[in-house]
Amino acid sequence: MATKTLYPIIDTDPKFSRVVRYFRLSDLAAATGIAAFGPGLMYWFEKYQPSGNGGAMLVKSMKHAGVLGVAAGFLFAYAQSSMRFWGWKENVREIQKYRAEYQRVTASGKQMEGESHLPDHMQVVAAQYSTNAVLNN
Repeated sequence: MATKTLYPIIDTDPKFSRVVRYFRLSDLAAATGIAAFGPGLMYWFEKYQPSGNGGAMLVKSMKHAGVLGVAAGFLFAYAQSSMRFWGWKENVREIQKYRAEYQRVTASGKQMEGESHLPDHMQVVAAQYSTNAVLNN
């Protein structure tokens, strides 16, 4: 079933490395803000409502909040980039970048997605299972 989107669809099953390569500066800025929020909040709590534990406990809790923040920030940036591939968000920059990459790869005589060692019917099955899998369709 085809999904109607406001913007052109670039790829409904983009590779992880391509999604990360197409991160925008705004995605990285938001990810950094999300990553810094957890430790910043822990510091603010300790400063304005001290727990009395301080020291090593505060450092440990800030490290845990930092790890969770980095994971949440990366997932947010990944989701934003993926939505542009799916045509859910404005994606003019990604279309231009994708076209340039496509021309470069095809000019060298290669296929954009690489060579597959699977038979054709298995490629169809694999595509059906992975396309829009993140949406639980």
